[in-house]
Amino acid sequence: MEIRLDSNKNDFEGSAIVLSPKACNDTTGFISVCPITHTVRGWGYEVSLPDGLVFNGVILTDQIKNLDCELEVWRSSGKATGEVVNECLTKYTHFCSGSHPWGWLFYYS
Repeated sequence: MEIRLDSNKNDFEGSAIVLSPKACNDTTGFISVCPITHTVRGWGYEVSLPDGLVFNGVILTDQIKNLDCELEVWRSSGKATGEVVNECLTKYTHFCSGSHPWGWLFYYS
């Protein structure tokens, strides 16, 4: 499911794909989304959207955001294929798995 969000609430505006399960969304009141962009950079965590969907471009799986369902203005604009969702989840899992050179812990202010 792609969504369009109001940027005034969580500093996020644009098209996105919901990756969190509905049961989780209903229980927590939050949704986990990844933005969709037209700017294709060829980075490893991009997932290309196939032709024929409501949106075109790539999903940025390394930019997942958790948004409050009650504070957002959003509407469903279509549905991604299972293949797209699975590729997003696989790339996001890889991104978080520690099988890459990142993982530094630090303080910031």
